[in-house]
Amino acid sequence: MRTVILYIAITAAVRLTGKRQIGDLSPSELVITLMLSELAVLPMENMQRPLLSGLLPIMLLVALEFTVSAISLKSLRFRRLLNGRPIVLIENGVLSQRNMRRLKLSLDELSEELRLQGASDISDVSAAVMETGGEISVVLKEDFRPFSYDLFSKEKRYDFAAVLISDGRLREEGLIKAAVTEKEVYAALEKEGLSSPADVFYMSAVGDGRFYIIKKEKKR
Repeated sequence: MRTVILYIAITAAVRLTGKRQIGDLSPSELVITLMLSELAVLPMENMQRPLLSGLLPIMLLVALEFTVSAISLKSLRFRRLLNGRPIVLIENGVLSQRNMRRLKLSLDELSEELRLQGASDISDVSAAVMETGGEISVVLKEDFRPFSYDLFSKEKRYDFAAVLISDGRLREEGLIKAAVTEKEVYAALEKEGLSSPADVFYMSAVGDGRFYIIKKEKKR
């Protein structure tokens, strides 16, 4: 019965904290997952220990994970401190050896990941980024992409989205990447009837002076 109760408790805890596949877990989520499994073992092995000695810490960890998730959602600095930043491996077709050494990533490992993304060689890749979850995102050069874009389009394109506003906050790195000024951002917002970045959930530079904007939903 203790095992069944702890099984139900752990399953509920994992479900409530929104756990994904192990490879997609953030550092804090991985720690929570490991600790939950350890906490469940102790009351199952030792019948003399009260069942609450396992259930209470499990509930505390779930509450802690909710708190950390809420802070991460509101604070970009805290989110970066907790999860780190994406690291560029290839930009504009140029391989960053410095970042490869920083990640202790060998050429064989990188080549394997690129092949899984449909690139037969590093020379086929326009951009590659190691995401905070450990997976590598890849953008192929135009000659190697599937035939799904307009050959005659003159639009300015970016290897990865130049995010200008994220959850109400201006992103300086996005402004620099897209070569867009804050004045241009505010002008674009004004056209959409928005007064400030605080009204915007997401904004990116699409290209050719155009922007993609998602307004913040009103809280109910």
